[in-house]
Amino acid sequence: MRRITALFLTIALLLALACAFAEGPESHYMSKWRYRRDGFHRATCLDDGCDFQLNAPCAQLSVTYEGETFTACPVCGHNAIGNGRHRRCLVQLYDYDTSPTGDVLVNQYRSPFGSDSDVASAFSVVFEHAGQISVFEGNMRLWLTIDCPAQYELFRVENDELVPCESEYDAAKKILTFEVPSGSWMYVILKKA
Repeated sequence: MRRITALFLTIALLLALACAFAEGPESHYMSKWRYRRDGFHRATCLDDGCDFQLNAPCAQLSVTYEGETFTACPVCGHNAIGNGRHRRCLVQLYDYDTSPTGDVLVNQYRSPFGSDSDVASAFSVVFEHAGQISVFEGNMRLWLTIDCPAQYELFRVENDELVPCESEYDAAKKILTFEVPSGSWMYVILKKA
Protein backbone atom coordinates (compact mmCIF):
# COMPACT_ATOMS: atom_id res chain seq x y z
CA MET A 1 0.00 0.00 0.00
CA ARG A 2 2.85 2.40 0.83
CA ARG A 3 4.47 1.72 -2.56
CA ILE A 4 1.21 2.60 -4.36
CA THR A 5 0.84 5.80 -2.32
CA ALA A 6 4.48 6.72 -3.02
CA LEU A 7 3.96 6.02 -6.73
CA PHE A 8 0.90 8.29 -6.87
CA LEU A 9 2.71 11.06 -5.00
CA THR A 10 5.68 10.76 -7.37
CA ILE A 11 3.40 10.97 -10.41
CA ALA A 12 1.57 13.99 -8.93
CA LEU A 13 4.89 15.73 -8.22
CA LEU A 14 6.17 15.07 -11.75
CA LEU A 15 2.95 16.41 -13.27
CA ALA A 16 3.11 19.53 -11.09
CA LEU A 17 6.74 20.14 -12.09
CA ALA A 18 5.93 19.61 -15.78
CA CYS A 19 3.13 22.15 -15.51
CA ALA A 20 5.32 24.65 -13.63
CA PHE A 21 7.99 24.62 -16.35
CA ALA A 22 5.61 24.51 -19.33
CA GLU A 23 5.87 27.39 -21.78
CA GLY A 24 2.57 27.50 -23.67
CA PRO A 25 -1.10 26.63 -23.20
CA GLU A 26 -0.65 23.24 -24.92
CA SER A 27 1.23 22.02 -21.82
CA HIS A 28 -1.55 23.00 -19.39
CA TYR A 29 -5.06 21.80 -18.66
CA MET A 30 -6.90 25.07 -19.29
CA SER A 31 -10.30 26.24 -18.03
CA LYS A 32 -13.07 27.61 -20.24
CA TRP A 33 -12.62 31.21 -21.31
CA ARG A 34 -14.39 33.69 -19.02
CA TYR A 35 -15.12 37.37 -19.59
CA ARG A 36 -13.06 39.77 -17.39
CA ARG A 37 -15.32 42.87 -17.69
CA ASP A 38 -12.69 44.93 -19.52
CA GLY A 39 -13.02 43.71 -23.10
CA PHE A 40 -10.73 40.74 -22.41
CA HIS A 41 -11.28 37.11 -21.47
CA ARG A 42 -9.13 34.78 -19.38
CA ALA A 43 -8.41 31.06 -19.06
CA THR A 44 -6.43 29.58 -16.19
CA CYS A 45 -4.61 26.29 -15.67
CA LEU A 46 -6.74 23.87 -13.67
CA ASP A 47 -3.80 21.91 -12.24
CA ASP A 48 -3.32 22.27 -8.47
CA GLY A 49 -0.58 24.75 -7.62
CA CYS A 50 -0.22 26.15 -11.14
CA ASP A 51 -0.99 29.83 -11.67
CA PHE A 52 -0.52 29.90 -15.47
CA GLN A 53 -3.16 32.00 -17.21
CA LEU A 54 -3.85 33.49 -20.61
CA ASN A 55 -5.59 36.80 -21.30
CA ALA A 56 -6.79 37.86 -24.74
CA PRO A 57 -9.02 40.58 -26.20
CA CYS A 58 -12.60 39.59 -27.00
CA ALA A 59 -13.52 39.05 -30.64
CA GLN A 60 -16.95 39.84 -32.08
CA LEU A 61 -19.45 38.10 -34.36
CA SER A 62 -22.82 39.69 -35.10
CA VAL A 63 -26.23 38.86 -36.52
CA THR A 64 -28.88 41.38 -37.57
CA TYR A 65 -32.53 40.34 -37.64
CA GLU A 66 -35.48 42.64 -38.33
CA GLY A 67 -33.36 45.76 -37.78
CA GLU A 68 -31.82 44.67 -34.47
CA THR A 69 -28.19 43.59 -34.11
CA PHE A 70 -26.88 41.04 -31.63
CA THR A 71 -23.11 40.87 -31.06
CA ALA A 72 -21.15 38.36 -28.96
CA CYS A 73 -17.62 37.16 -28.36
CA PRO A 74 -17.48 33.63 -29.83
CA VAL A 75 -14.58 32.64 -27.55
CA CYS A 76 -15.98 33.47 -24.07
CA GLY A 77 -19.62 34.04 -25.02
CA HIS A 78 -19.87 37.57 -23.58
CA ASN A 79 -22.71 39.70 -24.98
CA ALA A 80 -25.06 42.50 -23.91
CA ILE A 81 -27.82 40.18 -22.61
CA GLY A 82 -25.60 37.87 -20.58
CA ASN A 83 -22.88 35.34 -21.18
CA GLY A 84 -23.36 32.63 -23.78
CA ARG A 85 -23.40 28.97 -22.86
CA HIS A 86 -20.61 26.68 -24.00
CA ARG A 87 -22.21 23.75 -25.83
CA ARG A 88 -20.84 20.25 -26.23
CA CYS A 89 -20.39 18.92 -29.71
CA LEU A 90 -18.77 16.13 -31.65
CA VAL A 91 -16.64 17.35 -34.56
CA GLN A 92 -15.44 15.62 -37.71
CA LEU A 93 -12.83 17.59 -39.66
CA TYR A 94 -12.35 16.95 -43.37
CA ASP A 95 -11.00 18.51 -46.59
CA TYR A 96 -7.98 20.13 -44.94
CA ASP A 97 -4.27 20.08 -45.75
CA THR A 98 -2.79 20.94 -42.35
CA SER A 99 -4.02 19.76 -38.96
CA PRO A 100 -5.54 22.72 -37.11
CA THR A 101 -4.14 24.15 -33.90
CA GLY A 102 -6.74 24.89 -31.26
CA ASP A 103 -10.23 23.83 -30.31
CA VAL A 104 -13.70 24.15 -31.79
CA LEU A 105 -15.79 26.40 -29.53
CA VAL A 106 -19.58 26.62 -29.72
CA ASN A 107 -21.44 29.22 -27.64
CA GLN A 108 -25.23 29.38 -27.59
CA TYR A 109 -27.25 32.55 -27.00
CA ARG A 110 -30.92 31.90 -26.12
CA SER A 111 -33.54 34.36 -27.38
CA PRO A 112 -30.99 37.02 -28.42
CA PHE A 113 -33.80 39.24 -29.77
CA GLY A 114 -36.33 38.57 -26.99
CA SER A 115 -38.81 35.76 -26.37
CA ASP A 116 -41.35 37.14 -28.88
CA SER A 117 -38.88 36.98 -31.78
CA ASP A 118 -38.83 34.25 -34.43
CA VAL A 119 -35.19 33.66 -33.44
CA ALA A 120 -35.22 30.75 -30.99
CA SER A 121 -31.47 30.98 -30.43
CA ALA A 122 -28.19 31.90 -32.02
CA PHE A 123 -24.84 30.21 -31.67
CA SER A 124 -21.28 30.82 -32.81
CA VAL A 125 -18.85 28.21 -34.15
CA VAL A 126 -15.14 29.11 -34.24
CA PHE A 127 -11.70 27.58 -33.97
CA GLU A 128 -9.85 29.05 -31.00
CA HIS A 129 -6.17 28.98 -30.05
CA ALA A 130 -4.76 30.91 -27.06
CA GLY A 131 -7.93 32.99 -26.74
CA GLN A 132 -7.97 34.20 -30.33
CA ILE A 133 -10.00 33.03 -33.30
CA SER A 134 -7.79 30.68 -35.30
CA VAL A 135 -8.12 30.15 -39.04
CA PHE A 136 -9.03 26.60 -40.06
CA GLU A 137 -8.79 25.95 -43.78
CA GLY A 138 -11.13 23.00 -44.19
CA ASN A 139 -14.62 21.84 -43.39
CA MET A 140 -16.23 20.19 -40.41
CA ARG A 141 -19.39 18.31 -39.58
CA LEU A 142 -20.89 19.09 -36.16
CA TRP A 143 -23.19 17.05 -33.95
CA LEU A 144 -24.39 19.70 -31.50
CA THR A 145 -26.45 19.13 -28.35
CA ILE A 146 -29.07 21.91 -28.43
CA ASP A 147 -32.83 22.50 -28.05
CA CYS A 148 -34.66 23.26 -31.30
CA PRO A 149 -38.33 24.09 -31.81
CA ALA A 150 -40.43 21.28 -33.36
CA GLN A 151 -40.43 23.24 -36.63
CA TYR A 152 -37.20 25.16 -37.24
CA GLU A 153 -34.87 26.51 -39.91
CA LEU A 154 -31.09 26.83 -39.53
CA PHE A 155 -29.27 29.81 -41.08
CA ARG A 156 -25.59 30.85 -41.20
CA VAL A 157 -24.80 34.58 -41.18
CA GLU A 158 -22.68 35.51 -44.23
CA ASN A 159 -22.03 39.19 -45.01
CA ASP A 160 -25.03 40.28 -42.91
CA GLU A 161 -27.32 37.87 -44.82
CA LEU A 162 -29.04 34.78 -43.45
CA VAL A 163 -28.10 31.80 -45.64
CA PRO A 164 -30.20 28.63 -45.23
CA CYS A 165 -28.28 25.53 -44.08
CA GLU A 166 -29.19 21.90 -44.45
CA SER A 167 -29.43 20.16 -41.10
CA GLU A 168 -30.92 17.17 -39.33
CA TYR A 169 -32.38 17.23 -35.83
CA ASP A 170 -32.90 14.21 -33.60
CA ALA A 171 -35.52 15.54 -31.15
CA ALA A 172 -35.24 12.55 -28.81
CA LYS A 173 -31.49 13.04 -28.34
CA LYS A 174 -31.55 16.84 -28.95
CA ILE A 175 -28.73 16.55 -31.52
CA LEU A 176 -28.48 19.01 -34.41
CA THR A 177 -26.20 17.83 -37.25
CA PHE A 178 -24.89 20.16 -39.96
CA GLU A 179 -21.86 21.06 -42.08
CA VAL A 180 -19.60 24.02 -41.20
CA PRO A 181 -17.40 25.54 -43.93
CA SER A 182 -13.99 27.06 -43.27
CA GLY A 183 -14.26 30.28 -41.24
CA SER A 184 -15.84 31.69 -38.06
CA TRP A 185 -19.61 31.78 -38.08
CA MET A 186 -22.73 32.91 -36.29
CA TYR A 187 -25.78 30.66 -36.79
CA VAL A 188 -29.46 31.37 -36.15
CA ILE A 189 -32.28 28.92 -35.41
CA LEU A 190 -35.59 30.39 -36.56
CA LYS A 191 -38.98 29.10 -35.41
CA LYS A 192 -41.04 27.97 -38.39
CA ALA A 193 -44.76 28.73 -38.33
